[in-house]
Amino acid sequence: MGEHFIKTNVFPKEMGRELNRAFDKRQLSDYYHTFIIDKKEAEELLISGIEFVDNINEYLLR
Repeated sequence: MGEHFIKTNVFPKEMGRELNRAFDKRQLSDYYHTFIIDKKEAEELLISGIEFVDNINEYLLR
């Protein structure tokens, strides 16, 4: 995504950062059974995820 959509300014850099942050957390939860995410961070990731999907939908509807 970053090479084709972030670096070409189709989507903002923050969107790429949030996607990477969510991916990193998912990787940690998949491979480290002791990893625990707190409620506040989970809520932040959920909001970022919703915004991510909204941005993609808006782009596809153009």
